[in-house]
Amino acid sequence: MALLALYEPRGRLAEVLQLVAFVLWRIWKCRNALVFTGVLVQPCDAVALLLKQVDEFTEVQAAGQTQLQQRGVPPGSVGEAGSVWSCPPPGFVKLWGMGGSNRKRRGGVGAQGWHRLFY
Repeated sequence: MALLALYEPRGRLAEVLQLVAFVLWRIWKCRNALVFTGVLVQPCDAVALLLKQVDEFTEVQAAGQTQLQQRGVPPGSVGEAGSVWSCPPPGFVKLWGMGGSNRKRRGGVGAQGWHRLFY
């Protein structure tokens, strides 16, 4: 909450939430490496992987925005939730996903709208 309070007035709230998501994902990946393959990822290596992952995501995101602008897609029209399904621009695929868990620490994920990929 302190991070949110610090960055929200600066207009960087989305950036902080994105970083938190990447940190949690990296922790999960390191945990799985230890549990399933017996590989202990050192903390400095985990941070290096995290920073590389964030950099790669940022580069791909910027390149995607550039491609959308070149195709004439209005800013903000891709990636925002809406109540009606719309066809993505040429060269893009739209996926919908859902996930959940219960108090017994059981969870699952799924996807819907797969048939729309083949239109």
